[in-house]
Order: sequence, then structure tokens, then C-alpha cells
Amino acid sequence: MLDGVEVRLPITDKGILLFRCKPHCGNCCRNGNEKRLHLFPRDQQALAKHSKMEVPDFIATRTTVSAKSQLPVLINEGKEQCQYLNKSEKCTIYPIRPFGCRMYPFHFNIEGKLGYLEDAFDNCPGLYFGKSVEPMIPLLKETIAEMKYAFSTIQESVIGQKFKTEQTPIPVKPAERLSQNP
Repeated sequence: MLDGVEVRLPITDKGILLFRCKPHCGNCCRNGNEKRLHLFPRDQQALAKHSKMEVPDFIATRTTVSAKSQLPVLINEGKEQCQYLNKSEKCTIYPIRPFGCRMYPFHFNIEGKLGYLEDAFDNCPGLYFGKSVEPMIPLLKETIAEMKYAFSTIQESVIGQKFKTEQTPIPVKPAERLSQNP
């Protein structure tokens, strides 16, 4: 348990599966991940502003609704990568990238457990085996705070119950996240 959340990191004979982002890799922006990018309210506002649109217009023209979560999902117009990934493998909206992008390769479910997305094992070169989880503690704490904040912004009707947290969530600054990686 970390900050009230069960963290599940696979342990094998090679060690604990850990994560360290490889800047400008772009794998998380391809390989199907971009086709299911749910947009939380803060994401919708930021991307609409970036697109110089009102939120309802952005949602109507740039998203579709997920049948499962009832959240808007970014449309990538048949592209095999996110529309915001440029030819240099850099995210053109990095400071305002959506929640799903900030969290990759982690997955957080309604039961309150944190783990890795299954497809990350094949697609993410930032995953590696180590002997101690200590290098990841700051990143995990940031991720948990970000997840609690995102889930607290969803209406009860969307997920059935509002995610509760006893702590005041602290928005994560992207530059700090990168500086946490060894």
C-alpha cells in the first residue's frame, strides 16, 4: 500500500518490474494506445482551449463517447498514432497532455489498485527489472495523486461512485515528473 492505494508491480526471478520513461520514445502514442484515450474534464478543457474551441464544440467534433466509461475518447481520424505526436516523436501538447498520457504505462482501476497496462509489457521500453522499488516511490506517489485527482472530477453517474480521497490532491507538473526519473 502506498498513499492508501494497493500497488501491484510484477515480481519475477529477474527482479521487480519498474518503469523509467524514455523521453521521445513515442511508443505510448502509437500501437493502439491512442485509440482509447479517455478525456477527463480537465483534459477536455485544456485541449479545447489549445484548439481555440469551446468545450462542447471540441467534444462534438474531436471525440466520441466510450460505451463503457461514458467519457469522451479522442478521435485520431484513422491515424496509427496520436494526432499530437510530431515527426520528431515529440508530443506537441506535452504540458497539457491528457490524463491517460501522463499515467502510461500505469493502470488504475475502480477497485483502487495500481498496476501496469498489459500492452505496456510489449510496447514500453521504459520497463525494466530492478532489485528495489525505492527509485519509483516518488513517481508512484505522483501517479497516485494524479489518479485520485482525475477520478475525483468524474460525475458519480459515470463510475457509479465518486472516488474518495482523504488528501488534497496536488496537480503534477510535467517537468517535475521527468526530473524524478533516474
